[in-house]
Amino acid sequence: MKIAVASSNGKEVDYHFGNSPHFLIFELKNIKVNFLEIRNTGPEKLKNHDDMFNIRYELLKDCKIVICSKIGKEPFIKLKKIDINVLEYEGDLKSAIFKAAAFLK
Repeated sequence: MKIAVASSNGKEVDYHFGNSPHFLIFELKNIKVNFLEIRNTGPEKLKNHDDMFNIRYELLKDCKIVICSKIGKEPFIKLKKIDINVLEYEGDLKSAIFKAAAFLK
């Protein structure tokens, strides 16, 4: 299962969904976590919220869950509609991934 995390340093979940310049993508198999890649949201912050969020939805469409410190109501609903779960969590990244995995069971 792929998990997208909004993190500035790879150690903590510390970005709001809409403000994250990138997402760290991890794969969780059984109890092993592997880092796969960094997916950048774009070179600049877009003024149009729809464009900004559509880029994120496209980037994350193969992930089962997104972990971020906060997320607005609209993107939360949209992610749920495309079968992506959301975990709002601020703190240790690995703890967040295992919490998300437990949530999905």
